[in-house]
Amino acid sequence: MTKIAVVSGRAYSFLLAEYCARDFEDAITDATEAELICPTPEGKEKLQCNADVAIVVGITFDRMAELLQSTEFSSGCKVLAYVFGAYEFLTKKPRNPVNIWRKRNWFGSFAKVDCLYLGFDVWVDEIANNLDVKASYVPMAANVMAVNASPFKGEDRPIAVAAFGRQHGPIVSALSDAFNHHGSSDFLYNPNFLVTRGARDFKRYRDMFWQALRQSKMSLAFDHYAAPNVSGARCSYVGPRWFESLAAGTVVAGIAPPTADRDVLLDWPEATIELPEDPDASVEAMSRMLRDTDFLKEVSTRNLMEMNRRHDWRHRLAEILAENDVELPPRLVSQLDLLADRARALKI
Repeated sequence: MTKIAVVSGRAYSFLLAEYCARDFEDAITDATEAELICPTPEGKEKLQCNADVAIVVGITFDRMAELLQSTEFSSGCKVLAYVFGAYEFLTKKPRNPVNIWRKRNWFGSFAKVDCLYLGFDVWVDEIANNLDVKASYVPMAANVMAVNASPFKGEDRPIAVAAFGRQHGPIVSALSDAFNHHGSSDFLYNPNFLVTRGARDFKRYRDMFWQALRQSKMSLAFDHYAAPNVSGARCSYVGPRWFESLAAGTVVAGIAPPTADRDVLLDWPEATIELPEDPDASVEAMSRMLRDTDFLKEVSTRNLMEMNRRHDWRHRLAEILAENDVELPPRLVSQLDLLADRARALKI
């Protein structure tokens, strides 16, 4: 049987933005019983990877380069890399991204990679040409099986709305003022109100994150161009906030990216519900939906059905392995069958 390894930066990086990468790594190790290799850039000796296939997961190109430089891959090992984002080097003019990559010795690092997978489809060809590496687009997803959420039933989920990641500040502030006060039956959970550079306890933070989502009726997700005073990504795409919210069975509202990938990935009814940019109008719309129990039940169930059917990380992993002529491990096949069974059981 093909021996698979996962190369992870979890031994030294604890930024909250990287936790979506950890979920992908956990899904791979669970589905394939892969060895988990955790190098540290400051380590004096490279860690050895003796697998037939190595999957290296990074949130940025910098992180990916660090992991590749810190790992020695055995002869014949097929190295597959997945980068979530941070493609801003291609849009900072007049700086030349190729010169930046050459200065950081990225070319030498990426020469080890047999195929580089990118989490959204903007600039794939340009990145492939600049790094001289085969590149392919594979959308992001969520570890739906591990989240193991049940649809909203009517009496559960005491949190009205969860807001995490990039948010529309005026809308979130208006919802907080409307919900988070004495006498209100609604509760807005927004960990962004807490200023932190990273979680001190990765596992317990992530457990809390998922439990909060499983206990939430609705989630907010905004395209960063629609979120005032938010910087970071340089192009619109369907990212982790949507997949994580949907994997927990919440009803997702906000302003989705006006992109082709949104039309393909979130193509079922009410996969994401558009809110008006006016904060008061958004509060009114959210309050109205929160009072409609039948609506919440139906959308929550359909969201979980589609996530099990199409958007667990195991679906992406199967696509990547098949593209590289790697036979799917039996455990992965059985888990894909289980996801299909779950989707059928949730069919409305």
